[in-house]
This record gives sequence, structure tokens and C-alpha cells, in this order.
Amino acid sequence: MPRQFSCVVEGCDFTADGVTEEEVLEQVQEHADAEHPDMDVEESMVRENIEET
Repeated sequence: MPRQFSCVVEGCDFTADGVTEEEVLEQVQEHADAEHPDMDVEESMVRENIEET
């Protein structure tokens, strides 16, 4: 089942979509590094907020 994560930063409309959690995690990390380099992205927080679509 596909999975999705929406960026938690107010005003940011980034959404990561993937078949697996690992695909979503990779996209989230790349996004955070590029757009929110001052944020510390906790893998556990991302995993808890991945939704099945």
C-alpha cells in the first residue's frame, strides 16, 4: 500500500510519496537537507507520521 508524509513546517507544501517507508524516508531526508538544513529530522518522528494512502 502506498505511503505518504507531509512536511510539518508551516507554509511548506512538500509531500513525499512512496511504496515503502524507506522510499518516503529518503525523500524526506533529501527535502530536509535542501529546504530545512537547520532542522534535526528524527527518523522515528517521520515513521510515526507516515500515512497509508
